[in-house]
Amino acid sequence: MATYLTNTYHEETTVEKLALASQLLFTWILYQNTNKYYISDAVESLGFSNMTLTRAYRQLCATQLFEDHKDGRKIFLTTSLSKVDLFNKMSPYLQSPFYTQGYILKKEITKDMIPAGEFAFSHYTYINPPNLKTYAIENKHIKNIKLQRECYSYDEQVELQIWKYNPLLFSQNQKNIDVISLIFSLLENEDERLEKQIENILVQTLKQNF
Repeated sequence: MATYLTNTYHEETTVEKLALASQLLFTWILYQNTNKYYISDAVESLGFSNMTLTRAYRQLCATQLFEDHKDGRKIFLTTSLSKVDLFNKMSPYLQSPFYTQGYILKKEITKDMIPAGEFAFSHYTYINPPNLKTYAIENKHIKNIKLQRECYSYDEQVELQIWKYNPLLFSQNQKNIDVISLIFSLLENEDERLEKQIENILVQTLKQNF
């Protein structure tokens, strides 16, 4: 838990978990090839209002892992940490990108469902894909979907994660979930074999981004 005294409101802010907008801003930062993260650039990329991103960057600063600065009227953030160290120190504040998960029949898979979880992650590693495939769908697309609570057949069912935002928000090809969002979705997995692969892929990905 961290505290930060804002210059604007002079009130103490306590952070336990990042709000969704803050986490998406953090994800955006991890993909930037720079050491100055202008909030105005994030507005264009994430589609949030200025007010939402103002709250988001202040919460990131409240973790004491970022500092805010002014360039004229523009606000930008900096950090003294490498991307890998930043990710590791921010991990306690991160939330899962999906609300819940359940099971549907394979014949119910739609175009809005994207390969996710260990199933999608196996494409980036030497890990064999799991017997049960996992897909993700944004919450706003689940109107006619009824999740089953139990898995009774790997042949007939798939796991479905209900995501809090578009799983393809940071995707370069608009077909696959980006690596960092995918890693966020796997952070609560306690499989040591998977944890090692996550660490390797994370380092590779973040070193490519400054």
